[in-house]
Amino acid sequence: MIPVVYWEPTKKTYPVERDRVLLQSLLQKGAPVEFECQFGHCRKCIVHLKEGFVRHEDSQGITEEEKKQGFILLCSAKPCSENLSLAPLKND
Repeated sequence: MIPVVYWEPTKKTYPVERDRVLLQSLLQKGAPVEFECQFGHCRKCIVHLKEGFVRHEDSQGITEEEKKQGFILLCSAKPCSENLSLAPLKND
């Protein structure tokens, strides 16, 4: 099955590819995600993974503690489960 991301801000679902990082897939599908560098350095694409599992290709921009708390970087995470639910962090 094709993995599906539920994007909380739009309350829409987006099919994503297993072999691509989530940021690339979501942008291709037209999801309104924030990003800047696409390499994990700016941390603009950090989100809370509320449901599902991912694998980080390169996790230099996120700490192990943040991962344990359920945060991921869209630019380095690939889906490992069929259903994912994501919520961006609130920028104050």
